[in-house]
Amino acid sequence: MLVTSPGPEEFAELELHEREYIEKAKGGSSEDFGKLVLLYQGRLRAFAARSSGNGEDVFDLVQEAFMDAFQHLDRFDGTRELGPWLRAILHHRILNHFRSRKVRRTLSLSLVDEAIEEQLAGEDSASEDDSAERVKALRACIAKLGADERELMEMRYQHMVSVKKLAEMKENSAAGMSMKLMRVREALRRCVEKAMKPARA
Repeated sequence: MLVTSPGPEEFAELELHEREYIEKAKGGSSEDFGKLVLLYQGRLRAFAARSSGNGEDVFDLVQEAFMDAFQHLDRFDGTRELGPWLRAILHHRILNHFRSRKVRRTLSLSLVDEAIEEQLAGEDSASEDDSAERVKALRACIAKLGADERELMEMRYQHMVSVKKLAEMKENSAAGMSMKLMRVREALRRCVEKAMKPARA
């Protein structure tokens, strides 16, 4: 649905007839809605770019927002400005996108946590193939850690030492230790996922 941005003269012409395009698009005209896309896609991309650091995400989010808008254009109050309404739809899409990404990341990290516990506790009897492969991949990833990082993982997951106690032992703050553990877990998560990709291909 995203198309080449119009030049200054075409943009001015589009702005002049915006209300007309809205009414025709509300009647189901995809051609007239396409003219509204021309008018607003640049502004919506800029809006999305402020919330997402990924260029591919920006295009996808704007595309999806326009599709939502076209499907629900009958709900739009023609006496109001279209821009804020489109931005509200896009904002909703952005929130859903980040919630979904957070859920996927949290799930992935929890699976890594489970695998860490299985690996460091010496439990190699994972019943599912995927779990067994994950533990195997994790074993290789843990082996790549530095000695200090590996020690932290063993103390936290094998010996169940609290974050507060670890911080005291390492002369660090609890917040600093939490961040350090999180970075190690994140590195392990990335390493495991990278190792698992060929097996799933």
